Amino acid sequence: MTRAQVYRRVIIPNAAVVATPTLINSLIGLTKGTSLAFSAGVVEVFAQAQILGGADYRYFERFISVALVYWVVNIGIESLGRFIERKMAISAPDTVQTDVKGDLR
Repeated sequence: MTRAQVYRRVIIPNAAVVATPTLINSLIGLTKGTSLAFSAGVVEVFAQAQILGGADYRYFERFISVALVYWVVNIGIESLGRFIERKMAISAPDTVQTDVKGDLR
């Protein structure tokens, strides 16, 4: 095999299987550590909830809504990660059943 074929057929698939869980965990940590709206360049989600809560003094409802949005986003990322891991999983070979005759004590 050529060097490119070795990378494409052997090295990269094995590296992807090992790296995928770490990358998914990093993505979830990034999502939890930063605001999605902040990374898009608008006012941070929690800051927006505080502004809206200050208008009618309904902070609790606003913060619960924001927490639910974060929860749904993280569950979605986690589900996507599990799906990718299942698709990339290497199946173990079938085990061979053998009948053993006699007493093994």
